[in-house]
Amino acid sequence: MRSLLRIAILECDELNGELKKVYGTIGDVYKRFLRAGASQLEENGNYRELDLDVSFFDVVNKQEYPHIDDIDAVFLTGSRE
Repeated sequence: MRSLLRIAILECDELNGELKKVYGTIGDVYKRFLRAGASQLEENGNYRELDLDVSFFDVVNKQEYPHIDDIDAVFLTGSRE
């Protein structure tokens, strides 16, 4: 049976210009990092059968936040100046 880890990414800043065109949102960038890390854990035999359910919340512009019962972990992307 696979383990599910529900991660809420709170987007506390945003990418602009060319970076946004190439990489998407800052949440997209961190989602790729998290998935790559999970893959490395599996490949190295440190953890097996891990599924990530990653959701995004725009806390800067929309002031969106997750329901605590719907997540297992929170990831903050940074902050605006």
